[in-house]
Amino acid sequence: MVTTNDANSSSAVAAGAVPVDAQAATAEPAHPPLRQWLERAVKGAGEALGQRYLHRLGAAQSTLRDSMSGIPERLQRVAQQSRLVLELLDDVRAGTYRDLSWYSVPVAAAALLYTVNPADVVPDALPFLGGFDDVALLAIAVRLLRQDLRAYCRFKGYPEGQYFDLPS
Repeated sequence: MVTTNDANSSSAVAAGAVPVDAQAATAEPAHPPLRQWLERAVKGAGEALGQRYLHRLGAAQSTLRDSMSGIPERLQRVAQQSRLVLELLDDVRAGTYRDLSWYSVPVAAAALLYTVNPADVVPDALPFLGGFDDVALLAIAVRLLRQDLRAYCRFKGYPEGQYFDLPS
């Protein structure tokens, strides 16, 4: 311990201790800035939530694939995008693909789990209206994940035009 008396401080410095003033000048701030702390907290929570959703999604996967088979022709693009999201989550769970934004896994898994969950905002028992909220939520999720999904298409060698409208 460094004391303020000159005899003790000179012997402490000679022994390799750093004076108190030098410690204060080189020490990192006691608390990181609020923004950095918040980003780390949100990222950690998002990753934990994403892993939990991935495990739930694995159990509901066959139900999801079966429900996508009866979608009308004009909604096939959303169905293709949903299949792409499902395949992406399979690859993330298997560890073969990791090049994602921190929020992609929780957003994708939550959107897909919502579609297979019978307790929707609009019950699935209502014809047309029951599926409308599912399709709308999937479309929003795909829009949020568009950049990551396009990168995943390139990774897998899939033509992006099959899943997305590309500018001419």
